[in-house]
Amino acid sequence: MSKPVFEDLFAFSGRRNRKSYNLYQVAMALIGGLGELMVASGEVALAVIGVLVLFALGLSQIAVITQRFRDFGWTGWSIVVFPGLVLLVVLAFSFDWGVGLVWLAIAASIVVTLALMCVPGNRGDNLYGPDPLR
Repeated sequence: MSKPVFEDLFAFSGRRNRKSYNLYQVAMALIGGLGELMVASGEVALAVIGVLVLFALGLSQIAVITQRFRDFGWTGWSIVVFPGLVLLVVLAFSFDWGVGLVWLAIAASIVVTLALMCVPGNRGDNLYGPDPLR
């Protein structure tokens, strides 16, 4: 049994297994696309609603990634890896630190993303809660 996709979308506690995480990403990509269309529509009311939808999706994304990290037994604060890698890419371009550093940061981002999608979490209970598959 997998954790329901739309359960605990804004909770920064608990754990989330691979299936629930991957299905969440698909659903949020579709909803985010609709939000982007609303923003790009040119209608002020739709654009405001679209911005609110995208803001809510951003908060939800942070919470769900935190839950996924906790499924590995890592702290939820591990999520700062993503903005740190983006900042590293921006700084590397800004200060001309070299293309190698940019590719290293991009590769690290891809590895972390694939780990979130493919690597199974800890079996059984861990420090952050019960196994979401039970």
